[in-house]
Amino acid sequence: MSQPSFTRSFTKIYRKGPYPSISPTLPALSAAGKTVLITAGHTGIGYAIATNFAVAGAAHVIIVGRRADVLEKGSHDLAMANPATKFHVFAASITDVDKVHTMFEEIRRDIMEPDILVTSAAQFTAPTTTFETSVQQISASFETNVTANLTLVQDFLGHAASRSSGAAAPRNRSGPSSLTVQTVRSV
Repeated sequence: MSQPSFTRSFTKIYRKGPYPSISPTLPALSAAGKTVLITAGHTGIGYAIATNFAVAGAAHVIIVGRRADVLEKGSHDLAMANPATKFHVFAASITDVDKVHTMFEEIRRDIMEPDILVTSAAQFTAPTTTFETSVQQISASFETNVTANLTLVQDFLGHAASRSSGAAAPRNRSGPSSLTVQTVRSV
């Protein structure tokens, strides 16, 4: 990722990896034994998130993406670099509600109940003005970035909220398409 060239940026330091206070090796940030589901975890920021959960000790990292070939390559590369973590892939578009429901059923049946959901999948149009963007493009972006991600969160919480071990607490992580939901224990 290249450094942005904004003439007036509020961000003074751009980072390309974790720094000491957010290192995945910190005991306070341990993901030991956790099962993590990441959409678009096979490329870009999703790949970096998958890598850092593996470094933090996640037992399972489940990657969801539309392109099976890229998914397999990303999963293979992650597994080679992080042999202690089991990587699983599901080829699906998050906009396919039926596929998302089926995917959660398969994950719960064949792998394990996901502890952490990271919604990294998003759709962006080319940078233009609102008047230059078609209603169809805006609708497709909304379908992916809002509706589909909400479906993922609902499927995740629908089961997670019924567990006796805790309640779900959503936390926003750096953007409108990056809602992270982690189950927390009630006291």
